[in-house]
Amino acid sequence: MRHGIIIRFRYEREDPRFRWRLSLFEAMVAPRFEKQTNQDFELWILCKAHHEEIFKARGYHTAPTLEALPRFDIQTRHDNDDFVSQEYVKIIQDEVEKRKNSSFLISFVPVKLDLWTLKRYECGHYGPERPSMFLSLYIPPQVEEYESIFKLRHGEMWKLYPTVVTIPRGECELVCHGDNMDSQIRPTDRMLA
Repeated sequence: MRHGIIIRFRYEREDPRFRWRLSLFEAMVAPRFEKQTNQDFELWILCKAHHEEIFKARGYHTAPTLEALPRFDIQTRHDNDDFVSQEYVKIIQDEVEKRKNSSFLISFVPVKLDLWTLKRYECGHYGPERPSMFLSLYIPPQVEEYESIFKLRHGEMWKLYPTVVTIPRGECELVCHGDNMDSQIRPTDRMLA
């Protein structure tokens, strides 16, 4: 079974966020994938051509577009600043082993982590009709129609693949640091013990 974890680093050449995100990725995100209990996966960086050499020099597979990615049995989308447990890949592949005959999604319910205070908060209401950003898509090898895990926004992917396995909170952290596109700690968020 071929499992690709695809991380987007789609920054313009002079975008000042790139260096900071790369530093965060190398210090905090990549080590979490290096320590997975199941190492049967490929880490792919989806980046613009001007950054490909930076990632290739660090030993990563790269692709400039979604179309340039190989076909994977399991596609996992991952943001370049979010954290996962050491069991993340194992949980995904264990779920696939249970249901190998048809396509489906695996969605993890995350918690929000404030990177500066290390306080953790509840994160949204995710379920079968609202998959989280921690999302994997399994398409059996015998299925000819192949679609990207990025075809729709994560919360809409259930429209294409209505079978969604939801993994309870505890395996993923949506990291909030002030430079997020959408995510932030809100005054109404409930802090976890």
